[in-house]
Amino acid sequence: MIEFYKNEEKIELETNNIKFDPLTLIITKEEEDYTIILDFMKKECFMHLNDKNQRFAIEVIHMDYSSEENNWTFNYELTSEEGIKNTIKLSY
Repeated sequence: MIEFYKNEEKIELETNNIKFDPLTLIITKEEEDYTIILDFMKKECFMHLNDKNQRFAIEVIHMDYSSEENNWTFNYELTSEEGIKNTIKLSY
């Protein structure tokens, strides 16, 4: 299960194109023409343009995570959405 929140308000997103690697703490969202990469271990975010094979950094304001058993909570704020606190809740 995966849930998304913006400023504590739940939003609906397509989840079958989202992957989580618990060893590296990387969450990826793959679309046809781009991929968003959230790296919580390194506190980095990237947008990769698939057709041009180019990668752009997105500046991180804040990024943290917590876990309890197989339940993870990821919080982040990016300069591209300044003032918006994003949360991803994962359980598997």
